[in-house]
Amino acid sequence: MTKTQVNDFDIDEIDRYHGNLSTPHIKEPVPRLITDILNSYTRNEINLQPDYQRQFVWNKTKQKQLIKSLYAGFPLPMFYFAESGNNSYEVVDGQQRLTTIFGFLNPKSINKHIRKKIISKIQLNHNGDQIKLNDLRQTIEKRNIYCVYLPETSVNLKYEIFRVLNQGATMLKPQEIRNCLFASEMPKFNKLLKTVANKLRKITGMTLDRMLGEELALRFFVINKYGYERDITDLSNNFNMLKKDFNEREIKRMKQKSELFFWILKKMFESDIDDCFQVLQKGVKSPKINKWGFYSFSKKINQSLFHLLSFYLPKYSKNQLNGKNFIGIKKGYLEILKNQRFVSVITGSGTNSKRNIKKSNQIFKKVFLEKYLGDWTDNQKRNITKSEKETIRQNVPYCYLCYGKFGKKMETGKIHAEHIEPYIAGKESELENILLAHPRCNAEKKDMSIDEYRVTPKSQKRRKTQKKNIMAYRQALKEWNKAYGLDIYSKLMKFAKSDINL
Repeated sequence: MTKTQVNDFDIDEIDRYHGNLSTPHIKEPVPRLITDILNSYTRNEINLQPDYQRQFVWNKTKQKQLIKSLYAGFPLPMFYFAESGNNSYEVVDGQQRLTTIFGFLNPKSINKHIRKKIISKIQLNHNGDQIKLNDLRQTIEKRNIYCVYLPETSVNLKYEIFRVLNQGATMLKPQEIRNCLFASEMPKFNKLLKTVANKLRKITGMTLDRMLGEELALRFFVINKYGYERDITDLSNNFNMLKKDFNEREIKRMKQKSELFFWILKKMFESDIDDCFQVLQKGVKSPKINKWGFYSFSKKINQSLFHLLSFYLPKYSKNQLNGKNFIGIKKGYLEILKNQRFVSVITGSGTNSKRNIKKSNQIFKKVFLEKYLGDWTDNQKRNITKSEKETIRQNVPYCYLCYGKFGKKMETGKIHAEHIEPYIAGKESELENILLAHPRCNAEKKDMSIDEYRVTPKSQKRRKTQKKNIMAYRQALKEWNKAYGLDIYSKLMKFAKSDINL
């Protein structure tokens, strides 16, 4: 395996015109004394380093030129601030300049890791006389700068404002702007993006800088939530929709999907995982031997391959893939990379067209997935038999979520057999990992962990109502554990013991 440090991705989403028009109420620029702005900053009313801002990068020459311009009274470009609630603002444009000014006037106000980069002294002469440092600072404190305050508005509109403001020589990448909004509006989701991005950097061996790793991570989650027949970029920029849909429960579900995704990739590609999102090098003759290490790869991530793997691999569970011949799967993947019909629709122009997306899906499923991984909709292994369910009911006739006893009139078929530890994570559908639950309790729990479900008001109320059954439930669970060894027996017993005092 040869690691590559190439940072590239077959994607074109930046230079795109949108005709939609939103009209925020932005007030006229207002002059403010630098000393007033500094005081607001020291009172924590200004966030000088929001997540979307890059680190402080100005060299000392630029800093000195700014201080000189301020002392001379030269007008500076406008500074942009965005409302962020509770009478506070974040710096949208002007962060490098303000960091320089604040650091020069009051070095202790700046983070110690940045402080050492900022000039504290400068030698200026006026009419042949050297200007004293205190006089220089006092003059600058009394200078006005012009400030524009952006309203606290929808995240979609914020994205558009930030995008327009950063169309200069060092234009921000789309994900760098999204990062700003995710950090303030969806911090837990943003944290997950960074975690997945770092895993992608590790397995590909690529730097994926300028938040390209986070861009890929976002695409993974958008694809798994909405599919990818719709425009991925438009979906990724619909912040109001993302904020609504990626709630805490969905974030947890997506975290599980990403963990499963990386597990499957590692099983499939092993030491050659750094090539997993790449097509074969164009124009290089393929060797006669069907062995991965003899092939040359493009050394850049192919968008369509990444989309296909992101969409289909998490549909499988670990149980469905346990026992599969992963060496054969890897050879099968190499075969589809040599399939010219497939390669023609995932490379070049027009790869994002609905026609090519549909065609690449058809080929990928037929030539690779169904042949080597099987049908992900086959869930036969997920279910226990009716006889097994009857056996559990006879020995532990209680809902493990609320302690309610199953009545004699309740048909066994209507009782839910619940995986205590998630099936998708590779836990077997065996009696060691199954207990019974009321359909109502199980529907409320959904994909929450037991710990999460227990703190919900409905769960607490039901357990309190049924706590008369706890002692009998604990005894039944104890006997059942002797026979089958429940996966989380100790935790279940601890829960039941604490619920006696509800």
